[in-house]
Formats: sequence, C-alpha cells, structure tokens
Amino acid sequence: MSALRYPSAGQIARKAAGVHAAAAPRREQPGRFTAGSTPGKLRLLIVVLVAASISWGAVAAWTVTQHASAASDVVSSLEPLSL
Repeated sequence: MSALRYPSAGQIARKAAGVHAAAAPRREQPGRFTAGSTPGKLRLLIVVLVAASISWGAVAAWTVTQHASAASDVVSSLEPLSL
C-alpha cells in the first residue's frame, strides 16, 4: 500500500502558472537582505530615521546650551545694576 502524497501549495501554484519545478526562482540566503527587498528597505529607513533623530538631538542640545549661556550673560551683567 503506498502513501498518498498531496502537492504543496507552491507546487500547485507553479503548476497553475505553467512553471516546472526546475525553473523555480532561486531564493537568496536566509538572513541576507538586499536594498530592493522590503526588509532591506525597512532597515535602510530605520537607519535614516535614527541618524535624523540623533542629529535633531544634537541641534536641540546646542540650542539649549546657547540659550543657557545667553541667560547667564544677562544675569551677570544686569545683576549689579539691580543692587
């Protein structure tokens, strides 16, 4: 008695499309993403967003330092006049 083997979904799709099993497209190695694939695009987007966030934080820190310095200068130059 032989066991019944049902075709996989991929085999059914290839048969419906008229593609032989030998002509199936090669897949890339797992874990390697190219810039054209969706995971590759998402990784690139994350890198760009992280870089933008870090630069925005640097600009904000520089602005706070400038404002604190200006406020300190005002206090040190006008305080003797208020006495």
